[in-house]
Amino acid sequence: MSQFFPTNGHIGASCGYKVGSIISDDNLSKVNTVGTKMWAYTGAENFAIDASGNVCIAYGYAPNGFKLCKLNSSGKILWSKSSDFLANYWAFYIAISKDGSIYIRTGDAIAPLMKLDGSGNVLWSKKIDDQTWQSNLATDRQGNIYLFCNTQVQKIDSEGSIIWTYSVVAKEIPQRLSFDTFGNVYVSERSGSVVKLGPDGGKLWTLESSAYHNDSRGVSVDAEGNIYIVYCSSPGSSTPEYISVEKLDSDRNTVWKKVDNKAASGITIDATGNIYVTYYQNTYGRDNKYIIKFDSSGNELWSLSDDSGDAVTPVYDPQGYLLFCYRKSGNYSIQKLAASTTYNIIS
Repeated sequence: MSQFFPTNGHIGASCGYKVGSIISDDNLSKVNTVGTKMWAYTGAENFAIDASGNVCIAYGYAPNGFKLCKLNSSGKILWSKSSDFLANYWAFYIAISKDGSIYIRTGDAIAPLMKLDGSGNVLWSKKIDDQTWQSNLATDRQGNIYLFCNTQVQKIDSEGSIIWTYSVVAKEIPQRLSFDTFGNVYVSERSGSVVKLGPDGGKLWTLESSAYHNDSRGVSVDAEGNIYIVYCSSPGSSTPEYISVEKLDSDRNTVWKKVDNKAASGITIDATGNIYVTYYQNTYGRDNKYIIKFDSSGNELWSLSDDSGDAVTPVYDPQGYLLFCYRKSGNYSIQKLAASTTYNIIS
């Protein structure tokens, strides 16, 4: 079975185990099994969850700088800080390591990578040469940080020193990262391929995409080494995108595959091996957001949908609650659900 690992999420970007895109002017909500809102927090551009279920939120823009806020699993504010030290930048990506350290990379090519302790105090700030402003963040089980962008994936230790760099060409833009129990790194690429890197950054194999799989939008690996990939393809300009959720064994043999006419945004696996896939379908000009929960055999357990929204990103916490982001009526939101039943979205 998978073990809970600190992770992060936001709609449209790719960071950490679970990814999604930048959100602003948002609400963070916790909802119980019957859809009753348990707590809410307004203002969340980016969030990450630690091993205790605390939620760290980053929000704000230049010239006033970004702010950080940490909530416990009940939605109580533990602390809130302004970023006087980065008044000219805005919050962009955030990740939390297994020891509770918080890593932030802001949305500017010259902005540093920052490490904070669990109380929000800056431990160090270092400029990392990644050659792009759009650098996503992830952390692995060993506490290493991964900075990945349009041109490369970098593995960085907890002190900010680069361990290795894996370079890519333009069509291989890294979109998502996942890790197995041996420290291997799985990179899903915009080309549709998935690459497995060893702990030393060497390429172990490449899973080439088919003619219809031109965008691998997410990858997750379970404790047995099974690989789960979300693809999205556009066979022709007049045809809709097709999502394919595929499970492969450790030898890359297909175990099962699901195909639909919806655009994918992410995939994650919970502590019991269930799979959560997020995607949306545009119907008559309105986006219908979806989360589908599958068991490890590919059987659908439940789904969530709404007639307005954008791509969503699933992240689960150690208590089994599911957090996800979506857009409704022009506003972005984060909701927290118990992941064991069927839900209805509430306003």
